[in-house]
Amino acid sequence: LSKYRKGDASSSEEEEYVANLFEAICSILMIRNNQSAFVQLEGIELFLRMIKARKVAYPFALRGIKYALENNPEVCERFVAAGGLKTVFPLFMSRGVQKKEPSNGKTRKKKKVDVKEIEQNSCYIISTLIKILPIDSISHKRIIKKFKDENMEKTDRLVELHESFVSTLDTNINGEAKASSNTDERSGFEFAQMVEI
Repeated sequence: LSKYRKGDASSSEEEEYVANLFEAICSILMIRNNQSAFVQLEGIELFLRMIKARKVAYPFALRGIKYALENNPEVCERFVAAGGLKTVFPLFMSRGVQKKEPSNGKTRKKKKVDVKEIEQNSCYIISTLIKILPIDSISHKRIIKKFKDENMEKTDRLVELHESFVSTLDTNINGEAKASSNTDERSGFEFAQMVEI
């Protein structure tokens, strides 16, 4: 993995290899004992360096951290101590994130990332830290302080993201309801035709 800390994949096959490698790591990190081993092997620090480098591995490393933090205060404390807040909050604010653009297929440009996925993973990491860390801990207080800094811009961003997520959810629910309604009408019509026969 350390090969991709500063380097990019040289082909689309290698990018797929990196994605599969990180998917396997995310699966492994679902087990609490593996989360502790990940901390002991300085996996948090490696993943934070990958995120800072903004190379091919960084969206996968962000997702890996999401899995590593799950229900594990030890890993959450290590994440904060390793400077994770300095890394995740710029992503939360969408600073330095290159958006995906439609490809014309002619040239292979620098890999862009899915901004929505970055937003969701950074939100998940921050919410996990707030939930898991003891409320009276210094680490928890540091996170809360971040939302008060710089004229509450992170709080404004949180509200903006909340509105965006709710809007997306409403759109998806309305789309499913409409599709279900069309299916029900079609099924009713087909049933009526069968009864007439």
